[in-house]
Amino acid sequence: MPPPTMPPASPSEGLAARPAKPKKSPPPTPFAMKPITALWVFLLFNTLAALTSPIEDCDETFNYWEPTHYLAHSHGLQTWEYSPVYSIRSWAPGVFRASTAFLPSSFAMYTTMLGMAAFINWRGGLRTAQGVFWFAVGGVLGWPFSVALAAPFLAEEGVLALVNGKEALVAASRRLLKGVGSSLLVVLAEFTISSTFYRRPSLVPLNIVLYNVFSPPHKGPNIYGTEPWSFYIRNLLLNFHIFLPLALLSLPLFILLKVFSRQPLASGLRTLVFISPFYLWLAIFSAQPHKEERFMYPAYPALALNAAISLHILLAALGHSSPRTLIGRVPAGLKLLLVLGTLGTSIALGFARIYGAYDAFSAPLHTYEPLQSPGVAVPGASVCLGKDWYRFPSSYFLPEGMKAKFVKSEFRGLLPGEFANGVEGGSKWWPGTWTVPEGMNDENLEDVGKYVSPPFCS
Repeated sequence: MPPPTMPPASPSEGLAARPAKPKKSPPPTPFAMKPITALWVFLLFNTLAALTSPIEDCDETFNYWEPTHYLAHSHGLQTWEYSPVYSIRSWAPGVFRASTAFLPSSFAMYTTMLGMAAFINWRGGLRTAQGVFWFAVGGVLGWPFSVALAAPFLAEEGVLALVNGKEALVAASRRLLKGVGSSLLVVLAEFTISSTFYRRPSLVPLNIVLYNVFSPPHKGPNIYGTEPWSFYIRNLLLNFHIFLPLALLSLPLFILLKVFSRQPLASGLRTLVFISPFYLWLAIFSAQPHKEERFMYPAYPALALNAAISLHILLAALGHSSPRTLIGRVPAGLKLLLVLGTLGTSIALGFARIYGAYDAFSAPLHTYEPLQSPGVAVPGASVCLGKDWYRFPSSYFLPEGMKAKFVKSEFRGLLPGEFANGVEGGSKWWPGTWTVPEGMNDENLEDVGKYVSPPFCS
């Protein structure tokens, strides 16, 4: 009688009997920087920026530093945006030139980076909920228009869900609902904080959109000045020099790469998603008449990503070693010299821009230093500002007890007022956050009640 045959081993048993060979890890990328090293480098430069960078935007002074000074010292200058009648500035701001400026667009820049990273990183599954949450944090607590940068990623999510069947659609819906749910908690937090300070229901992100998008011609952002469509191109060239052309060339270079490598364009659809946010943002804001440098801050991570993709494509092409190609016949030393020379020039231009900005805009930070000397400032005295009022760096540069006032000058627009007096030390609610100030309007119309006579200055 033949011996009984053994049942075939299950797949798991087979795997246990024959352990798979570990995959060889790819060799380390030359000159690669570890994430922790990059973190310390960025922290060093951001610290230097916080210590030395001048305040270049008066909106930073009067809409963020002055309200902060009011909360901390019970007095400060108040713009019409903080009037409860308009309430287009949130009392729940996010955080502290772009990385260190005390502006909502700076905060949105950081949340854009986190949101894009969540959408891009598919390791361990899609992170749609995290991406939606970070963009919501930036849009609600920072600047509401920054959520537009999430559009390409959400479109990708929707297309993938539709083409991959019912199960994929259900999974995508769950991820999206989870992200929307967490976002609504952020909206609720902002609504609660701002409504408490203003003492009336206030959804600040909605008010910002209504004012900036749906205002009649005699109101809205355009009354504060307009610029040609080329403004952002010139500004970004000044700040990013060679990296702006690289960012703008990312799409053409990607298409050329696919054409010459004879790969179908569909094989790189994710790359198209990655490079779309910067083009989208630049197109939207170049079409708006009113332009300011800080409006580009939220898109800086997208610009950097586009430039990195272009740089990768160019370096890969430059490193082509086949002697049958023209690039392959260029000596390696000459290629290295070209790369190092280009990157060295970009670094030099970057430091030149940093020094130029410091040299041109740091004077207001030093103008008020003599007031800190003993015996110079008198408690209760005033510093009066004229037509260059917008260069005032904030009440933090004045001695304790001294306040800023305005005298009549060539300027004919609406000046800031003062928050209603609070209790020293902030032990009670600050009445200036909910008291409706006099003489405020959203049409930039002059209010003569903001002026004091020159003898009042001392």
